[in-house]
Amino acid sequence: MGGINMEKERFFEQLKDVHKIILTEQQYEGVIHTEGRNLLLACPGSGKTTVMVIKTAYLIDVIGVLPNQVLSLTFSKAGANDMQKRFCNLFGNRSIMPQFSTIHGFCNKLMKTYFAKKGIVKENIEGNNSRNDSKKKFIALIYEKVFYKKPSEEIVEEIANAISIIKNSMFSWDNFNEYQFNIRFLKDIFRQYELYKDKYHYYDFDDMLLFGYQILVNDHHLLNKLRKQFLYIQVDEAQDNSKIQNKIISLLAAEKNNLFMVADDDQTIYEFRGADPEWILRFSENYVDSSIHHMEQNFRSSKNIVDVSNLFIQNNLNRYSKNLTTQNTSHNPIQIVKLNPSEDQYEYAIKLINDRNLSNYAFLFRNNLSALLLAYRLQEAGLKFFIKNYNETFFNHWIVNDIAAFLLFSITGRTEYFERIYYKNFAYISKNEFELGKMGVTKRHSIIDAIYHNCQRNGCQKQKLLYLKRQLKILGKNKTHQALLIIRKELGYERWMKSMIDGQAISTEGVNHIWMILDYIAKESKDFYDFLNRLNRLQITLKASSSNNSLNAVALLTLHGSKGLEFDTVFMVDLDQGVIPSLESLENIKQFEAERRLFYVGMTRAKYNLFLLSTSSKKEKSSLFINEVEKILGIINSMKEENN
Repeated sequence: MGGINMEKERFFEQLKDVHKIILTEQQYEGVIHTEGRNLLLACPGSGKTTVMVIKTAYLIDVIGVLPNQVLSLTFSKAGANDMQKRFCNLFGNRSIMPQFSTIHGFCNKLMKTYFAKKGIVKENIEGNNSRNDSKKKFIALIYEKVFYKKPSEEIVEEIANAISIIKNSMFSWDNFNEYQFNIRFLKDIFRQYELYKDKYHYYDFDDMLLFGYQILVNDHHLLNKLRKQFLYIQVDEAQDNSKIQNKIISLLAAEKNNLFMVADDDQTIYEFRGADPEWILRFSENYVDSSIHHMEQNFRSSKNIVDVSNLFIQNNLNRYSKNLTTQNTSHNPIQIVKLNPSEDQYEYAIKLINDRNLSNYAFLFRNNLSALLLAYRLQEAGLKFFIKNYNETFFNHWIVNDIAAFLLFSITGRTEYFERIYYKNFAYISKNEFELGKMGVTKRHSIIDAIYHNCQRNGCQKQKLLYLKRQLKILGKNKTHQALLIIRKELGYERWMKSMIDGQAISTEGVNHIWMILDYIAKESKDFYDFLNRLNRLQITLKASSSNNSLNAVALLTLHGSKGLEFDTVFMVDLDQGVIPSLESLENIKQFEAERRLFYVGMTRAKYNLFLLSTSSKKEKSSLFINEVEKILGIINSMKEENN
């Protein structure tokens, strides 16, 4: 025992003298509690990754554990790489290294080794190594087989997410009604998807967990071997674990029971991916004779941000009680900015960016579509930006492509543009009529003329064709933003959109947001070609922005994507009622508290300056969470006045 105490003293002295690291009492307790089952509740900016890395070295250098007996698991590959990098920077790149991995990565390695021994060959349907065939492509084919129509990208994404949740939640079809997927024939789609994978020997990302779990349950010899190898298991970001991930960890840790989980239940924001926050909240029930420790000191944010965010998250009821503190001084007060609809939130914020170091700034938003207008404004202002996980969904969206076709047909009359929109207006042109019309197109007769001359309909329907031709001619003479209104109202495109929304369960809010972006850019365009060129330039800039991460650039992040990051100045934008919290959450306390956690994660990304921006008018209301923050600021200010 004396030897261990001497090693312990030497270990922490070296941390202090060589690396200038002095742990707080709570951090120290987190490091030295190595035996049994321990949960460390770590608030934002409390140095949890540093503690995990130091604890790993403490196990090896003080307790005498072999490096390959320590398994550290985390949520993301970036997180695992970061832990390994920090370990090497602090304690050297050793000949035998402790293992840092994601849970998926650990299971994938386990699965591949097991399959190789059994002579089983399977190929990953997802990721960079997969063929052109992909999970989403298969889902789209199955959907078309079930519904006899092609799905939108949104529907495919929704089904893919539902399949992932089913697997991560260890779902039973007997309690199907518990899950509000709102996807028709989901059970059939899921079963066909699984049969397809089995037939062609594929596995997906979530199958790594399923196979890993099944191997551990069924192969007792292998399980015991792993238990004897990994005497100490550490899990970072444990609040993000799904049910099956927690089951895998419990199996591995059951023998020696040396389990160290680091989590913050207040930062559980991935329930939509299948995260199971209740597991952490029931930690003492799940692990008998366990201990719960706290790290409540925030080293990141200024005192005013910590004080307000601490009181804000306490409005949630289903959580561990905590009291966040900081020794940082107060900086600028939290700014709540409510603008009229005619005012531009993004322009307001961009004018405040006066630092040469653009990477000090971040814009956080609920929906990916907010990034497009932000990117447009930053591009116009000549400021570099970075978007995490950018995809081209907007530019490939059927609405954007339809609008481009309407505009281009109105000024060129070319048949290929009309082919996309002939059935998406009030004239109700059939496919047969369109195909017959194509044969009658000449230099003097457009596709609409040809359809009119071939048309065997009654006079009323022919009048609709003449009216369509007139409206399209008028369309070409209007300014772009007026043309968009004509397409939507006069040409009957609104009715087509409504049928798409109703038929494919597409979000009305998402459709409205796309129109808002198109209208915004249209108002600044000289003509149709300028409008389309602006969209094209924006698409090119956005694609290039994904490589700006290492450059001096403003960060554009969803609230979910911002987790784990920090910035000097944070602008949280589009904080409107119906956006955050969502309308659905207003009738569900569990969802509402999840929304509050997401807002809290955004607030706690800021080090010095936090701006909360929203729209406020008779029609549009600011987020309820902004009202909560205003009340908290009022209480804090009143207390300050009383103390003075």
